[in-house]
Amino acid sequence: MLGLNFYRNIHYSVNDKAKKFITGVVEDNIEGDPILGVPIHVHYKVYLKRRGSDGGNVRSVIEKYVLDAVKKFEYIKDDNFEIVVTSSDEYHHDKTFPRCEVLLLNKITEKKELKEILLNLL
Repeated sequence: MLGLNFYRNIHYSVNDKAKKFITGVVEDNIEGDPILGVPIHVHYKVYLKRRGSDGGNVRSVIEKYVLDAVKKFEYIKDDNFEIVVTSSDEYHHDKTFPRCEVLLLNKITEKKELKEILLNLL
């Protein structure tokens, strides 16, 4: 599973493959119009395979990969603190389908239906 331990201990070539994989998942699943230049809120719903897992470790790596991909595809202008102004998370257990659902919320319009990304965290 992706997490800080994975991120810290892997060879750079494996890290590159993981980032490319997540970028592909984002490209295939991102929906809605770009929200360039406006402040956004990002909400992460992390479904962990094992009870007792450190959800924050998983979220941090997913956050890095996903925001880089969303920026690459020009859905957001940047992933700095002036654009991504707030974030939140929630954690659940799902032994059969571990994943992370990411919701990007335009802080100006407060439309929650803008974008949702499903990531399979095998």
